[in-house]
Amino acid sequence: MIDSILGSVFFEFVGASTKWLIYAIFHKVSGKQVISFKEMWNGRKGVEKSEIIMHGF
Repeated sequence: MIDSILGSVFFEFVGASTKWLIYAIFHKVSGKQVISFKEMWNGRKGVEKSEIIMHGF
């Protein structure tokens, strides 16, 4: 069970990193302000990070 939780956290990090990299490239090219990785990692406002991880689990 621990390996499932660690796998979920790992894939959440990989997904957030990929999403942030794509957004950063598009925002940089279009001249918009690049959002921080922390903002991307935290996800939607009003949702706990533990809920997002458990949803991935």
